[in-house]
Amino acid sequence: MRFLRQLGNNIKEAFQGIFRNKGMSALSIISIMAVLVLFGVVMLLILNMTGLVNETENKVDKVVVYLTDNAGEEEIQQIISTAEATGYVKDSSFTSKEQAWEKFSENLDLSNDSYFLEGMDENPLPASITLTLSDIKQAKSVAQSVQDSPGVYQVDYLNELIGKIVQLNDWVRTMGVVVVAILLVIAVVLIHNTVKSTISNRSHEIQIMKYIGASNGYIRRPLLIEGLIFGIVAGAIALALVYFGYRSVFGMFNERLNVMMGMKLIQPRLILKDMSIIFVCIGVGVGLIGSSLSLSRYLDV
Repeated sequence: MRFLRQLGNNIKEAFQGIFRNKGMSALSIISIMAVLVLFGVVMLLILNMTGLVNETENKVDKVVVYLTDNAGEEEIQQIISTAEATGYVKDSSFTSKEQAWEKFSENLDLSNDSYFLEGMDENPLPASITLTLSDIKQAKSVAQSVQDSPGVYQVDYLNELIGKIVQLNDWVRTMGVVVVAILLVIAVVLIHNTVKSTISNRSHEIQIMKYIGASNGYIRRPLLIEGLIFGIVAGAIALALVYFGYRSVFGMFNERLNVMMGMKLIQPRLILKDMSIIFVCIGVGVGLIGSSLSLSRYLDV
């Protein structure tokens, strides 16, 4: 009961401190909010870039094995077995010469491209096996495993494009981690300096409380609660700014990007919940850490 009474007093003192030092409180909230907004923008860029890379990966995660005209059923099964033995093939499908021609014909504009069909007495397209990979980094090894097999005419995969996609994916993830880490450090330093200024103005009050027997915990709690409140408020404001700003950008550019580049942005509603949790947790964490660091020197009386 005594602790609960003390905690109630601490919460009351925290709100009194916030309203008594409105300017510094506002500066603390703005400092955290500004970093969280930057963090949110960076996070959205990383998520959309990662989504684009993953979407592109799904389009090039295939090795196509073209077959000779005399390739038999036994040879086809052996090619598939050899590829699956690498451990990197999650699915395989066979396309006959007839199916290949049918797909080719469907994609032709007969009103403009009918001349392609003139003079063709037979189907020139080869049968093929499409191998869907579980890891596009292993496309080369899968291709090499089957290229000398009986019945194989040619093996195709987008080697150069896959290499660039893998590099881009690694670069995006690395830069994302680095940028987020830098922003978090900046946030802690900003709130530390801001709260330190606030506490400096109250150092005399803290020293008096120490001399009359107040414990470090009793002195620390109101100021930590202030940091917690700063973090929650800053997180909520930053979330609103980033979410509604992103929703506007999504509405203006998603359809254009989809038409022009085949790229779709992540829908705002899909990230709202996770972003809310992340913003509040980071805001509270930064507020508590900054306040805690700032308190240390003033409790050594």
